Amino acid sequence: DGSFHHPNCIAGIGYQIKTRYGELLYENKREVGEATTSTQTEAHACLAAIRKAKEYGPSYLIINLDCKPVKRKITQDNPHQLKKVYKKIHYELDTIQHVSVKHIDRTKNKDAHDLANTQLQELKDKRL
Repeated sequence: DGSFHHPNCIAGIGYQIKTRYGELLYENKREVGEATTSTQTEAHACLAAIRKAKEYGPSYLIINLDCKPVKRKITQDNPHQLKKVYKKIHYELDTIQHVSVKHIDRTKNKDAHDLANTQLQELKDKRL
């Protein structure tokens, strides 16, 4: 998940990697300097999660997103006409045999949402 603060142009992301049985393997939160909108922040969170998930060598990857525009850009749009972050996502996904991208309600993405918001708050506090 991504959290973006417009006036300060700061962005934080949070994501979790889980097994197919829901066991938490890894979670992370960090700043993203390349994002300039909330949707781009969500896309950067997706990219970071995909890259980390690939370290586990999956043959099947389920990506749960609460941002419909990011899901659409990953699954429907022509990657050649997309911004750099989406091209990177497409590139990373090309090496995984089976990929499923699902839109989920924000309430089902609470842990990642909380990680992203915590990161954003930490970044805000640093700048004060």
